[in-house]
Amino acid sequence: MDGPISLYLARLQDMLRARGGQYFADDCLTVADLKVFVWIRGLRAGILDHIPVDLAERLAPELVEHCDRIAGEPGIVAYYASH
Repeated sequence: MDGPISLYLARLQDMLRARGGQYFADDCLTVADLKVFVWIRGLRAGILDHIPVDLAERLAPELVEHCDRIAGEPGIVAYYASH
């Protein structure tokens, strides 16, 4: 936990903040947002052994807010509803 994952969470959160806190690029949904969404969603689901499911909430709450916001996008909702 105190290694690369924590470092990446902090850096990604800083990048999101530097770009206004809504999206990672171009002030709109891009593949960058989707990549982070999938990663945070996986962390929160417990896909990694020995990594607490609340790690993202504790270390990068703004990424969690971003993840939740992206999860509510109509295209994302439709995708997960169909799968």
